[in-house]
Amino acid sequence: MDTAGYRQVKVDGQGGIHLVPEDNAKPVRFQARPRVTKPEPQIDWAPIQDKFYDAMLESTRYELAGELADRLGIGLAYLRLVGMGWSEGHGAWSFPMYRNEDNVSGIRLRAPNGSKYAVKGSKDGYFGLPIPLLGDNPQVCICEGPTDTAAMWQLGFTAIGRPSCRGASALIASMCADWHAVIVSDQDSPGRKGADALAKMMYRNAKSVKIIEPPHKDVRAWLAKGATHASVAFLIENARMYDGKAQVPSISK
Repeated sequence: MDTAGYRQVKVDGQGGIHLVPEDNAKPVRFQARPRVTKPEPQIDWAPIQDKFYDAMLESTRYELAGELADRLGIGLAYLRLVGMGWSEGHGAWSFPMYRNEDNVSGIRLRAPNGSKYAVKGSKDGYFGLPIPLLGDNPQVCICEGPTDTAAMWQLGFTAIGRPSCRGASALIASMCADWHAVIVSDQDSPGRKGADALAKMMYRNAKSVKIIEPPHKDVRAWLAKGATHASVAFLIENARMYDGKAQVPSISK
């Protein structure tokens, strides 16, 4: 660019260079080349999940996993059902998230001290079995987190889990057309607000939507306090159908 006879005024927010002729004629703006944004790298999570899942087969690691299951109050078989593995590099237990039955979208980690985070590059998805839901009128319980999801499976219900109280809402709502959906709220304000927000997204498309709230902090705590399939089924049966209006979830103690 020939700038002889011009003085620069400024560089604008779009990278354009404003030049004014020395004789104060009309300024000239030269547009800089547009910035090129590199696409995010696509990660194939399936082999990573397989590696983490198989790492649990090492005898010492499996023994430690059993101790974790005891502390959580959930059978190890049900934690494995939702894909629990071990990441040696992170020194943490792993749980896969899915976009659908063929697509792992990322991996959530749980450190031995209880802290929770995700492998870098992970995208929110749901926890649970990566298979299509079967049956003509499937009832699906939507929990918060992988351990509550495992607890609901242990209680005898088909379940998937959200990555947080508001995570993966659009994904789960888009999956709900053939579901009788039961949203299981944690017993706190964020959990209740998240459950209500998801119900609003789902109820026009799902076969039905209900919100239930365990009589304890969450499903896992309820299981530890003696929840049974019958007590959960009773709470679901007696919860009112969601009609698009905010509601206080049913509580049965």
